[in-house]
Amino acid sequence: MASIKCLSWNCAGLRAGTAHSHQKALYFEKEYKNDFQVAFFLETHHKDKSEIPSELLRYQNTHHMIDSPVATGETHAGIIGLISNDFDVLQIKHLF
Repeated sequence: MASIKCLSWNCAGLRAGTAHSHQKALYFEKEYKNDFQVAFFLETHHKDKSEIPSELLRYQNTHHMIDSPVATGETHAGIIGLISNDFDVLQIKHLF
């Protein structure tokens, strides 16, 4: 039987250029490194891909990166997902 490790973290903000985001990304890397297949960061507050922290962008080599930025008028939304390249992502649909 196969198994996968999935993580979900309501990180309460994860945007490039902020000190707290850097610390959170380093904590995630220290705790999980590449020991996961699926990870979703919830409530990231990022407005677009340019605000994804560089510490997470390095996973683009090993994982599919899916993001759902904050919709207009929202302040506490946003999702960044990492799914191992061992899996195929067949469809992405953003629901606002």
